[in-house]
Amino acid sequence: MTMLDRATCSLISILTVCSTTNCGREVPAERAADPAPSTPPPAKVPAVPEPPAAPAQQPVAVEPPIEAAAGEWLDSGMYQFRLTGIRRCDRSKPATAADAATGDGEAIRLAVGVQVLAKVDQVFVSARDIALERDGVTYASETTSKPDPRCGAPLPARQLKAEESVSGSVLFTLPEREARASTLVFAPTRWGGAPRVAMAMPDCLDACKQPPARRRGAGRQRTL
Repeated sequence: MTMLDRATCSLISILTVCSTTNCGREVPAERAADPAPSTPPPAKVPAVPEPPAAPAQQPVAVEPPIEAAAGEWLDSGMYQFRLTGIRRCDRSKPATAADAATGDGEAIRLAVGVQVLAKVDQVFVSARDIALERDGVTYASETTSKPDPRCGAPLPARQLKAEESVSGSVLFTLPEREARASTLVFAPTRWGGAPRVAMAMPDCLDACKQPPARRRGAGRQRTL
């Protein structure tokens, strides 16, 4: 091997070592290790606004019952309602032990005769929608399906059209003292709502002597 060949081999060896070790030079830190990926900041969640405070609930005004005689029509705008008579069916035991202790008297069973005349379509009439009220206490009507001949024909459930009417008796069992100062209420169930009517029960109950008044200017009506 000539001197030139030896020099060439030595130069190749030096270049090989430098290419792998950078010939003793320090490797920059940023090149020695890959930088860690930066974590993006968390996305800001928009604050949920608080709902506005609900307005204070106003008490519902309840109209006082109308003093109407038996047979006098009450007009709600959608229908007309009247009391046709009161019949005492029978006497029973005191309604509760408290009634007997306080001397409120025996519970009586009353058949309250009513009639409803529709002025618009889709007026539903049912005994369930008729009640007696006294000082915030509601006495629901009886829902028995067995008619009592002593109480008269029960009020049937009917869907009335305009100018149609239905009548019958609605039964209640309550202390007589409560019945004399109660209010007869009719609040029909109707899609879209319907006004209710209320009339004071006569204090004489079934002992009233005034005959039922006839409705004047009733026009044509169909009784079901």
